[in-house]
Amino acid sequence: MLRNKRGLLGGMAIIVVVALIVFFSLDRDNDATNDTVIVPSRELSVVRTYSVPNGEDIERFTVFISDDGLIADIEVREESESVSSPKLVEFSKNLLKMIKGKKLADLEAVDRVGTSSLTTEAFNDALSELKSQI
Repeated sequence: MLRNKRGLLGGMAIIVVVALIVFFSLDRDNDATNDTVIVPSRELSVVRTYSVPNGEDIERFTVFISDDGLIADIEVREESESVSSPKLVEFSKNLLKMIKGKKLADLEAVDRVGTSSLTTEAFNDALSELKSQI
């Protein structure tokens, strides 16, 4: 009886280990696109002003693209600041996950990025002007 319990527990342990290996290998495959190195060769930038509950925000959207027009990186910062606020850094990271490796010329409006619906709207509004700089 003890042998059967050990065999059963051993079999269950093997199944759990295999399941974990499969899970983590699939998770890495999903992030592979974001790990692809795209060398930026151009910088395109647009400033947008938009209304927020406590007044107005003025943001600079800077998109870095490769020679073949692929999006390599993005930076969003307040126009009056030399560095991005933590909120805009987070927005930039989340937006980059959505658009990295895509051709800017083919990019359509993006869905809401995190909890930043107004900043997402401002980026979508800036797309046509960014594309015109290609």
